[in-house]
Amino acid sequence: MGFAVQILSVVIGLKTVGPLCGSPLLPQSRAAEMADLQLRTTELAAECYRNIDSASVPVWFLMALGIGLVLTGVAVRIVAIRRSIDPTRS
Repeated sequence: MGFAVQILSVVIGLKTVGPLCGSPLLPQSRAAEMADLQLRTTELAAECYRNIDSASVPVWFLMALGIGLVLTGVAVRIVAIRRSIDPTRS
């Protein structure tokens, strides 16, 4: 399940937050910056970066959750293997 959560966070993280905006994992919004340069009054790039910042919170949360689940699964597996070994057999 942890690996699936990591994949989900990457998929969500690559979705753009607007038509000229980047995404949480690729935050480049050059199109919005170019539009700002041409119009000089819109502040479209600033809005894009605010949207990217707010959209990145669930992405990083899901990534951390996925990594935590994977590490927990590995730790549980190691403990189970060590408990299954009988120390009196040597």
